[in-house]
Amino acid sequence: MPNTFTDDIRQNWIPRYGAVAVLIVLNVGIYIVLTLTGLLAFFMGLWKPFDGLLNYLRLPSDLNELLWRPWTVLTHAVFHHPADVLHILFNMLWLFWMGRIFRDYHGDRQVYGVFLYGVLVGAAVYLLAYNLLPVFGNQLAYLNGASAGVSALIVAAATWAPNHTVFTLFGPIRLKWIALILVLLDLALIPQSNPGGRLAHIGGVLLGFVFARQLAAGKDWSAPLAFLTDERDEPSARSLRVSHRSKPAPLTPQQEIDRLLDKIAAVGYDKLTAEEKKRLHDAGSGDLRL
Repeated sequence: MPNTFTDDIRQNWIPRYGAVAVLIVLNVGIYIVLTLTGLLAFFMGLWKPFDGLLNYLRLPSDLNELLWRPWTVLTHAVFHHPADVLHILFNMLWLFWMGRIFRDYHGDRQVYGVFLYGVLVGAAVYLLAYNLLPVFGNQLAYLNGASAGVSALIVAAATWAPNHTVFTLFGPIRLKWIALILVLLDLALIPQSNPGGRLAHIGGVLLGFVFARQLAAGKDWSAPLAFLTDERDEPSARSLRVSHRSKPAPLTPQQEIDRLLDKIAAVGYDKLTAEEKKRLHDAGSGDLRL
């Protein structure tokens, strides 16, 4: 039985949510360490030097500076500035919601693949924009946050299962509409605020779309990342659910919920019967993979 906070994460949360939990723990853990370090620096009157040192984790737009800090191509994606509480909060919420959906259809390796490649493509778009587009001139900027990887997961999930329905305060909404709204918001806000970050989001969006389309064509780009998971050829959760349902045994409550989610993904929420809608509602949103 888990008896400490860390035991609960290691023995319960990570086994349950896999790659999604690992990515969240990594981001939140680094954020907590940096926040506590920053607090100590503040009390010692060293906040400005500390804030300057954080540039060694951010991705610089200047290629000469990047040459001396190549690790920032990766570190920027798991680093959120201690002052940007909402930045990490919404990134982790979206990662949890959309990462779980994509993981249900595929597996941990594919989640790692979409996130990592989304981060790298987002970084490439950001660097190209700041070094080629006249609007940025010789501006020096720094990129940080997991947003490009999260954007990639959102669009990959929506591309793979566009009619998968999630339940919100505004009622059931299909993934394709959620992804479309988020992409349009990023495009519209590029001239208004954080253009570098939003361009990185678009890079993640492009990667997520292409990755999912390649999966549909039978090409799994995450294969080189097999070392990150326990099994080299990890079956998807969706495949496991299908194999379970092929047995002539009665469905468990969780398997029945999974069956309804699969039906929603295939034909939409409106195609559920009244009895199925009631069964899904009675199950409660807390146990659904949303």
